[in-house]
Amino acid sequence: MTKDGVASRKWNLFNWYFFIMGFASLSALTIVVYVQDNVGWGWGLGIPTIAMLISIISFMLGSPLYKTVKPEGSPLVRLAQVIVAATKKRNETLPDDPKFLYQNRELDAPIALEGNLLHSNQY
Repeated sequence: MTKDGVASRKWNLFNWYFFIMGFASLSALTIVVYVQDNVGWGWGLGIPTIAMLISIISFMLGSPLYKTVKPEGSPLVRLAQVIVAATKKRNETLPDDPKFLYQNRELDAPIALEGNLLHSNQY
């Protein structure tokens, strides 16, 4: 699959995700409240229970389709390495040109799935 196809599928996933989340919020705030007030609490609490059951079943059926990345090493060790390196380098001045910043493709390969992380002036 091409990069454009992967990006298109990601946007499609997020579009559907936010549409469904918006619809679920709307129905929870209107339909379920209406049912609880006018029909009864049993039906009002039963509707979200059934919706949750359907979502769990769909998650279980769809989980083989997810792309999983096997963990490599301990995330706590990686976190500790970052904290120690940041502490040691806290007083260093940054170069004006980002090309002079250190990048190790082999070391960063497990965390950078789509290539190098871009540098920013945020921090």
